[in-house]
Amino acid sequence: MEAHLFVVVDQLHRGASLITDPNERVDLARLSLLAGQKSKVMSSFSSALAFLKAGMNLLSDDDWQCHRALCLDLYTLRAEMEYIMGDFKTMKRHLDQVFLKAKTVQEQLPGYSTLVQAMIAEGSANDAISTGIQVLGLLGEEFPSDLSNSSAREELLLTQKLLSMKTEDELLSLLAMENSEKLNAMKFLNVIANVTAAERRELLELLVCRMIRLSLSYGLCNESAVAFSIYGTLINCHFGDYEGGLQFGKLALAISQKLRATDIICRVHCIVYGFLSNWIQPMQSSLLSLKEAVDIGLAAGDTECAMMSAHLYTGTALYSGIPLGTLYGEMKLYAKQMMEYGQQYTWTYNKPLRQVALNLLGRSADPTKLVGEEMDEDNLLENAEVVGNQALVVSIIYFYKMWLLFLFGEYELAGQMAEKCESESIEEHMVHRFGIVCNHAFYRGLIALVLSRDQDTTKYATIIEKAMEQMKAWASLTAWNCQHKVELLTAECEYYAGNFNDAAIAYDHAAELAAKHRFVHEEALSLERAGIFYLETGNQPVASDYFSRAHDCYMKWGACSKAMHLKKKFL
Repeated sequence: MEAHLFVVVDQLHRGASLITDPNERVDLARLSLLAGQKSKVMSSFSSALAFLKAGMNLLSDDDWQCHRALCLDLYTLRAEMEYIMGDFKTMKRHLDQVFLKAKTVQEQLPGYSTLVQAMIAEGSANDAISTGIQVLGLLGEEFPSDLSNSSAREELLLTQKLLSMKTEDELLSLLAMENSEKLNAMKFLNVIANVTAAERRELLELLVCRMIRLSLSYGLCNESAVAFSIYGTLINCHFGDYEGGLQFGKLALAISQKLRATDIICRVHCIVYGFLSNWIQPMQSSLLSLKEAVDIGLAAGDTECAMMSAHLYTGTALYSGIPLGTLYGEMKLYAKQMMEYGQQYTWTYNKPLRQVALNLLGRSADPTKLVGEEMDEDNLLENAEVVGNQALVVSIIYFYKMWLLFLFGEYELAGQMAEKCESESIEEHMVHRFGIVCNHAFYRGLIALVLSRDQDTTKYATIIEKAMEQMKAWASLTAWNCQHKVELLTAECEYYAGNFNDAAIAYDHAAELAAKHRFVHEEALSLERAGIFYLETGNQPVASDYFSRAHDCYMKWGACSKAMHLKKKFL
C-alpha cells in the first residue's frame, strides 16, 4: 500500500463524490494527510498541498469534535505548505482555525512557527518578535522586556565561560536532547533568532545563549547547530575573535552532519559561509556552499533561509569579482524565486545589488544612480520604513552609491555618501558582513586620500588612519581578501606623501595581488589608480599603458559602463 500511496489516494479521490459513509470519508482524509506528509518529505510541496486540500474537502465542521487531531494536522500542515508556496493570505485563514481549535501550546506551536516565518517574509519583524516572545513564555522560556546591551553582554560572557570548560570533542559528543518541552523551545528559539539578528541584536544574544545552555544541560538537537553557528558571529563582533568564530561554525557543521539535520543544514551553511568564513578564508571559496544552501533550503521547505542564502551569494559574488553578465543572470533567477516564495523583504533588500550590476553592465541611464529596471533609489529611500529595518536598507543604499560614485570619479559626492554611511552606522548594522564592512572601510579610505589632496588634510587624516589600521588588521587574518587593498591604500598614501618610487611599487603590488587572488575588479581599480598617478606626475606614455590594462580588466569583469568611462576620459 505504502509503495503505491500516491496513486491509490489519487484514484480514491476521483470517486470521492460517491462516498456516503462518514467513516470512509474520514479514512480517505487520513490517507490524504499521509500522502501530504510523504510529499513534504520528498520536497514535493505543491503535491502535498493538493493532497491536503483534497483531504480537508472531505471533512465537515462536526469532524472537529470527533476527529480533532486529524483536522488539526490537516489544517496545520496545509498552512505550512501555503507559507512555503507564498500564499500567506490563505495560510492565515487556516491558522486562525488551528489557534481557535487547539487546546494546548504544543498543538499551537507548529502553527505559530509558520505564522512567525510568514511575518518575517512579509517584513513584519516587530510583530514576529513580539509573537515569538509570547510563545516562548508559554514554553517556559521567559525573557525580560527591558533588555539592555550590558545585560546581553553579561549573558554572553557567562556562556563563553561555560563553553571554555569543554573541548570541541566534548561538545560534539553531547547526548541527544530528549526532553520534549525543551525540544519545542529550541525549535521556536531558532525561528525567532533569525529575525532578531537584524532588528534586536541584544535579544539575539540572549536567545542564542539560552539555546547553548539548553544544549549543554539537555543535550544536542538540530537547532543546537544553528545556535553554535550564530554564537560564532557573536564572538566575532564582540571580541574580534574571527578564528574562534569560524571554529564554532565548523562545530555547527559537524553537529548538523552528526545528527543528519537536513531541516537546518541550509541555515547553518547560510551563517557559516555568509557571515563567518570570509573573515578568514578566500571569499570565492564560500560561493559554492552558499549556492548549495539555496537548493538545500528549497528542498527542505526553508524558503526564508534559502532566499537569504541567495542574497548573500549575490553580494559575495559581486565583491569577489565574478563576471557581471553571468552574475546578473543568477540574480534575476533568484529574484524570481524570492517573489514566488513570498520573500518580499529579501527581494527588496536585494534590489540595490541587482541595480549595481545593471549600472556596471551599462544598462542604466546614469551609472552613479541606483535608478533603472530594478529600483529607484529615491522611492526605496522614501519607503524604507515600510520595507522593514529602515536603517539597514538606507545604509546599504548609501554604501553602493558611495562605491559607484568613487568608481566613476565623482569624488566629492562619494565623500558625501561616505559621511551618510557613517551617520547611518553602517559598520554597526552590517557588523557580521565582511564584504560590506571591509569594502566600506576600503573605499572610505580611498575617497579620503583623493579628497585630502585638494582640501584640508586634517579633516581626512583620522579617516585614512582608521581605514589603514582596519585593513591591515583584516589582512593579518585573510591576506587573500585584503592584502591587495592594503597595497592600494599604501600606494595612495605614498603618492600623497610625495614618495613616488614607493607609490609606483605599491600600485604594482596591488594589481599583481588582486590578479593572483582573482579580484579582477580590484585589479582594474589598482591599474586605473596607477594610471592616474603616472598621468598626474607627468608620465603620459606609462599612464596610457596602465589605463589600457585597466580597461581590459573592466571589460573582463563585464563592467562595460566603467570601461567606456575610462576610455572616454583617459584613452
